[in-house]
This record gives sequence, structure tokens and C-alpha cells, in this order.
Amino acid sequence: VEHVWEAAMRFLNANVLPIKVTKQTAAQQAAFVRAVHQYVRELAEVMVYSVRAGRGVEETLSEFFGDSRKRVDVTFYVGSDGQPIRVRGSLDYIYFDYRHQRHRVIDFKLQRPDAVSKDLLQTTLYSLMHHQQHGTSPDAAVMYLHPERQVVDQSWAQVSQNQTKVYDLLASMSAWVRYDEVTGEGTKPPGNPDLCGRCPWNRGGVCEKRLGDHRDGEMVQWHTAEAST
Repeated sequence: VEHVWEAAMRFLNANVLPIKVTKQTAAQQAAFVRAVHQYVRELAEVMVYSVRAGRGVEETLSEFFGDSRKRVDVTFYVGSDGQPIRVRGSLDYIYFDYRHQRHRVIDFKLQRPDAVSKDLLQTTLYSLMHHQQHGTSPDAAVMYLHPERQVVDQSWAQVSQNQTKVYDLLASMSAWVRYDEVTGEGTKPPGNPDLCGRCPWNRGGVCEKRLGDHRDGEMVQWHTAEAST
């Protein structure tokens, strides 16, 4: 692991890091480099375990950086009227983790763990998407790289148990986007008093001016959660 990590860091130090951090303060540079070290070490460890399990080097590199199954295109049907919610994109870090003998979706965060529940819910959605399309039953994890390494994990069993939270959110988003601000018809999105004051989208209290008291909004429950790809 150390050999792979050191080789990767030599490449990054020579070709990437000087470009990325030269405009930052010394403290910011040091924090960024520490985070990159943690990030590269995690990848090096998983790839080494893959090779030790019998995968070839080229096969391992292709699996990590060229696997077409990272692409997802999934439609969830949510809400009382089965509103289709289509989600497309690429999951950069879905891989088979030979350390645990499980598929795993991991979201790396270059930030403090100040919103763990929200971050894990987002990664849970990624896991559900990949499972719907590829049948991988992946665990979900969020790895915070700053100020120190911290990992929050959910097994696939836990992801399955929490899927209703994801579908409730998708169903709610589907209803909120159809809310009529002029007539007040439809389902108004709720606000979070702890977040509204520092939300970059709510400068000058624009959300309250448009939508009124944020405590009046509500979530809705999903009706069906079938998916097609």
C-alpha cells in the first residue's frame, strides 16, 4: 500500500498539487495536501487489496477508472400520482471493495462533517440508483478528509431500511417544484431555521419574501418506488 501511495503522491506532487494550491495561504495548502494524502491512501489500499485478491493491475485500473457501470440513468416513480423523477449521471467511486467483499459507493468530502445526515442521505440515493440499474446492492459511505479522516458507513441492509427517506424527499421535491407562489396552490417547501440564515440562496431573506413563513411548508410521502432504466 505504501509503495502505491508514494508513487501516486510523487505523480500528484509533480503534476497537480503545485498548480492547485499556489494561490492559497500556507495553512490552506497544508490542509489541502493532508486531505489529498488521505484520499490517495484510501484508493491505494483498495486497489492493492484488489490485486492481492487475484485481479490483474490493468483490470483493477479499468475497474476503478473506466468501468462503464459507473454511469446511471434511473427513473423513480414517486408521489400520489406516480410522478417520474429521472436521475442521470456518473458515480465516480462505486467499486467492489475486496476488504469487505462488498460493492461500495463512497463520497469523498473535502470539508468538515457538519451535515452528516444530509451527506449520507445523498450517498444512500447513489446506492439505490446503482442497485436499481445494476443490481449491485452496494453499501454507502461518506469519507471526510478534513480536518482529519472520518468515515460514516451504511450497509446495504441499512440503505434498504432508509430508502423511504430518499423516496419521501424525491416525492416532496416533485411536489415543491409545482408549487404556485402567486396563488399559494400546491405543496410549499419547508425551510430549516438553522440553515436559512446562512444559505447562499437566501440572501436578504428572499425565500421568506417569496414563500412566507418557512414553518408552513411540508414534506410529502412517496406512493410507489418502482424504477426503470
